[in-house]
Amino acid sequence: VRPPDKMLDSLFRLMCFMTALEGTAACIERSKRAHLSDGPPYEEADPSEKPPNTLSIFDCTLEELYKGTSKSVHAVCREMDVNGHLEAIKREFTVEVKPGWKKGTRITYERRGNQDAHGTRADLTFVLNELPHKTFVRDGRDLRYTHNVHLADALSGFEFEVTHLDGRRLPITVQHVVGPGQTKVVPGEGMPSKTGPGDLIIEFNVQFPRRLKDKEKLVSLEDVHSTG
Repeated sequence: VRPPDKMLDSLFRLMCFMTALEGTAACIERSKRAHLSDGPPYEEADPSEKPPNTLSIFDCTLEELYKGTSKSVHAVCREMDVNGHLEAIKREFTVEVKPGWKKGTRITYERRGNQDAHGTRADLTFVLNELPHKTFVRDGRDLRYTHNVHLADALSGFEFEVTHLDGRRLPITVQHVVGPGQTKVVPGEGMPSKTGPGDLIIEFNVQFPRRLKDKEKLVSLEDVHSTG
């Protein structure tokens, strides 16, 4: 038995209404998600495309970069909870710092960064920052070190020790006259690298006395002339 036309018409209208209602709900949801992800409304993002990398900076001392270390680092990332809301979550990671790494070195964990409103995860990238050192200055593979020298020692020769980044004490002997800004190179005592270690470059800062008594002036000049 065929249903009356009015019944068919009512069923058709009901189906159209339900379809329109579902479509409206989908549009509203897309609009909300687009708003959360700072995208234009009603534009569906491609879930296969990863969001931009999530960056997090971590610090290393020059000692850690010379010897290498296992370092605990953390990052705060946006993650979606069970209700679809984004919240900030702090995650910890362990980075194996290799000897010789330098400022700007990047370590990336795939799909461990921020989530967008579609649930797609970005990569998480840690960026190394090298802290300044009180004694050494890094210059590529080389290490620079400044040693203060009294004028008398600069004219007659001297010995001293340099405490290296790994705690070793390097004996340094200078047997010639040293002028201000003059350097001495200790091969192989710089930073480690894939192509071999750099050098330790010692720069001498000659310290001149502020004043001399007349007798001291005479003795000093005689000493200089006798060795010249």
